[in-house]
Amino acid sequence: TFPTPPRAGRPVTFAMSRAANPNKPKKAQQESEAAIAAKKQQVERERIRRLIITLGDDNKKVISQIRGLAGALEDDIELHGDLMSQTILDCASSLPLKSGIFAAWLTKMAEKNSKWVGEVVTKVLGELRVSIRSG
Repeated sequence: TFPTPPRAGRPVTFAMSRAANPNKPKKAQQESEAAIAAKKQQVERERIRRLIITLGDDNKKVISQIRGLAGALEDDIELHGDLMSQTILDCASSLPLKSGIFAAWLTKMAEKNSKWVGEVVTKVLGELRVSIRSG
């Protein structure tokens, strides 16, 4: 079929179909992929926070939970180290009865991530100093 002739002053335009240019991604597809990636990252961040917060909730399995969580999160330090350290700080201030459990977990994490644990300990000490000074 041929395009209809132009009407009074309108040029004839040809649009290339998606089938003719399959390498050109759809804008909506790119945006939805970005949204999916952001959603996955948010789900991953919430999973990590939940794992840290619930560490030690089952008193009968604390040691295995510490070992398991250290093994599960040791590779996430690079991507989520800041989130993990902030979660530990929040937990230490909000859940003081579990501070020994978090300290044991940090000790286990120090076996493979000593630099990160050192940074967390420095942040904890800084927060403690601020809290003591402010009363």
